[in-house]
Amino acid sequence: MTDLRELQQWFVQVLRSPVGQEQLIEQRVVAGGNGMSAMDRVAIYGSSYYARLVQVMETEFPVLQQTLGEELFSQFALSYISHYPPQDYTLNKLGEYFPEFLYRSKPQEDDQWSSFIVELAHLERLINEVYHGEGPEREEHVPATEIEAILSEAWTKTMQCSFQLHRYYLDVRKAISTGGDTSEVELPEAISCRVAIFRRDYKVKLHAF
Repeated sequence: MTDLRELQQWFVQVLRSPVGQEQLIEQRVVAGGNGMSAMDRVAIYGSSYYARLVQVMETEFPVLQQTLGEELFSQFALSYISHYPPQDYTLNKLGEYFPEFLYRSKPQEDDQWSSFIVELAHLERLINEVYHGEGPEREEHVPATEIEAILSEAWTKTMQCSFQLHRYYLDVRKAISTGGDTSEVELPEAISCRVAIFRRDYKVKLHAF
């Protein structure tokens, strides 16, 4: 008799990749009374499983999703999830390796568009880490304009950018929140800068310097 933990682990594996598991699926999964086979029922669960993970990725990378478009973003996300399935108890870390995955997926010729997409993914990943990480809310902190003090804070992260990413990110987020057309937001200029990502009152802030 298979214990519950083993059965759960097996079922998760089947949802990710049912190929080669057909016989066990027929033995362990009860077919419905509507004519659906056990494989059909597992396929429904599998589709829902991946759809939910793509939704998590869209939540973590909303500006990237708007920039790439829903279809292309979903293709990248599904390919990424197949290589890096969730391993942690929280889905906050699901997109941890997504910027690196996109970097390795770049064309061999280093074009600006691909570099921009990778940097944008990196920025949104850092924003997610700062949002879910330690912060200054219980301590005295300096105003959000004093960059030297901000950089000295343990929870601050920095990123070297080849584009004015902070402006583009903020403009797209504003368009999303107000129901505007994100396609009207101009792509950022290819001007290098460094961006500090930090937190104030549980909100993530960006400061270019």
